[in-house]
Amino acid sequence: MKAGDNSKTIILPRKITLSIDGYVELLKLSKQMLEHDGDIVLNYENTTWIAANFFAVIGSIIDHHELKFYKVDQINIGEKILEVCEKNGFLPKRRYDIYDTTIKYQTFSKNERKLFSEHILTNLYGKESFPKMSKLLEKQMSVRLEEIVNNAYTHGSTDTIYTCGQYFPSQRNQSLVFTIVDLGRTIKANVSELFSLHMHERINVNGAVAIDWATEDGHTTKTGATPGGLGLGLIRNFMKTNEGKIIIVSEDGYWEESKGEKFYKELNYSFPGTIVTLEFKVKDNQFYYLKSENYF
Repeated sequence: MKAGDNSKTIILPRKITLSIDGYVELLKLSKQMLEHDGDIVLNYENTTWIAANFFAVIGSIIDHHELKFYKVDQINIGEKILEVCEKNGFLPKRRYDIYDTTIKYQTFSKNERKLFSEHILTNLYGKESFPKMSKLLEKQMSVRLEEIVNNAYTHGSTDTIYTCGQYFPSQRNQSLVFTIVDLGRTIKANVSELFSLHMHERINVNGAVAIDWATEDGHTTKTGATPGGLGLGLIRNFMKTNEGKIIIVSEDGYWEESKGEKFYKELNYSFPGTIVTLEFKVKDNQFYYLKSENYF
């Protein structure tokens, strides 16, 4: 803590929902904290709902501020949100998740890639509610998720990723949601640099357009002999069939694909990194497998 710095209290919004408005609220929070040099108190007194996967984002923002040797306190957390935070491990006090609806809040360093693999196999694909698929497809999906994480380490030059998820059984469109966050170099920065290099002039790519470019198979900002990219092709195909959704927020860009339909736009706020959220449709009676398997 830095002596003499003033503390700032931030009143969190009433709801942070699984919507573009929810992401905007998180980006506003990030901006408020980034702009303040001093201790911060996050006050939840008016907050009745936070989509549990978003604690990956909140955790990353808090860590980012505390790395500047400032203190972040969280106060007046209502019982409903407190219960979720204690079940998923976001708060030190733990509560048993009797209904197994949470996917733990967890961070992974560059040296813990194997732990991340084990984490998603156990806590994502291992969920009873997760769509049923062949072992080979499960393995390939895991590899693609690992590529997203490797991309954060490589392209984003970050040391830590943040993850958290939640099964929402009571919503009309029941879903299992998983979020991965890094505070490394943004997709917009990487794509702009690549385009500038090829065009021999400074190119500043729109944040949403940069994400759309980076999500296409074969597109990469990594130079040299080793290929690299977001590796979303298989996941996008699965989500289209599953009627799920992929959302990516990086700097001022918002991009989503739902049921195979894309939507993206430039936001009025920025995030100092990248957020990738996968919304899987559950209670899905289909059995998924690769075309090459000739399963039936």
